[in-house]
Order: sequence, then C-alpha cells, then structure tokens
Amino acid sequence: VLFFKRSQPVYSFDATSDDDVVGRLVAEKLKRSAAHHVSTGLGDSQEVCNTIVTEHHQPKFGHAMDGIRVEIQQDDEAQFVATYRVCGSQGGERAPCTGIDTKHFTSACVQEWENRKASIRPVGSSDPFSLGELRVPVACSCRVRQILPARR
Repeated sequence: VLFFKRSQPVYSFDATSDDDVVGRLVAEKLKRSAAHHVSTGLGDSQEVCNTIVTEHHQPKFGHAMDGIRVEIQQDDEAQFVATYRVCGSQGGERAPCTGIDTKHFTSACVQEWENRKASIRPVGSSDPFSLGELRVPVACSCRVRQILPARR
C-alpha cells in the first residue's frame, strides 16, 4: 500500500513500499506528471485529492472521540476555532485520487482525523459543558493499491 499525503502549503508524496515495481511505476508517473506541469506552466505541484479547506471554523456541533454527536461551547466563556480540511467525495463515496495510473492501481482519497480539546456536551443535554476531545478533519490522503493480475 502506498500513501500520498497532502500537507499545507506544499504537497509532499511519501511512497513506502518493498515492491520495486510499484515504486518504479509511481516514480515514472510522478516524473511524467512533473514534466507535463512544467511544460504547461502549471507549476511543480498537483493536488492529488480534492480538499475543502475552511479556515477559522467555529462549529456549533461535532463528534466526540467515541462518535457521540456533541454541542460545542461557543460563547464568551469558551470558543473552539480550527481549520477543517475535508475530502471532497463523489456522491458519498471516496473519490479516486488525481493522477494515478488506473490501469495498474486503484486509489481513494481518505479523510485523516485528529482529536482536539474543546468544551462539549451531548446534543440536547442541559448539563454544563465540560472539557472533552473532538474529532477534527485535518487532512486528505491518497491511498493507492496495486491491481494484481488475476490468477488462472
């Protein structure tokens, strides 16, 4: 499995695999892609996964680490502000990554999460807010798998 991870503001591609064939194919594809972008004036980076970035986001609701839907305290006492990076999807399904050789590989853009401290309480509760951990979408990664030839 190869992971292509997107980071801000420059995109980095981390390929880790013991399979030399996969490594060579990915390197050749990236080299061709880079040559194409230089020749077309598009620069030396390409967004692999469509990512929706919302800076300084102050959500009123979210999900705790255990998946429970929670209300987030947003008032004079406490505020939660974060940059959300959400993978774009295709009709609720994981979108394929851009620039991956679909003849030899399958790919999917996968949401990466991080837990952040916030003042929260279960939705609909009148209990006081308390410090808890909130799941925050922080990146979109490209998961790549080689298509193996069918055995006869």
